[in-house]
Amino acid sequence: MDATRGLQAKLAAAAPQHGQEGCPGLTIDRDAGSGQVTVLTLGGWLDTHSAPELRGEFVTLVDQGQRLLVADLVGVSRLDSVGLGVLVGGLKRLRNAGGAMGVALAESPVLEFLRCCGLTKVFAIHDTPATAAQSLQA
Repeated sequence: MDATRGLQAKLAAAAPQHGQEGCPGLTIDRDAGSGQVTVLTLGGWLDTHSAPELRGEFVTLVDQGQRLLVADLVGVSRLDSVGLGVLVGGLKRLRNAGGAMGVALAESPVLEFLRCCGLTKVFAIHDTPATAAQSLQA
């Protein structure tokens, strides 16, 4: 048990931190496109440090009346439980407002993490943002 904690502490200390070289942070690009669906293209790390930025984006979009949203996670290289919580919270916020959210995500460790958490049954997951948007408009 102590050996495991020691190893976890060493790994955490060795991992790049936000603001340091090697830590990409999170990028969020919003594309309203020509339809009713807004696509949020995310890149980098969606984790404890960057999750509040995405949470704010969800709040802003719903407050502005957006009801159909695609979260494009293809460019996300790291997702932790806090980032996952923000995605679930965004889905809940949209549903409470009468909306829906699709997720674009190809085979990756992030998709495997969603599978392990049982969230592939919660999120409508598609290979591309285009197919996710089409399913929301159907």
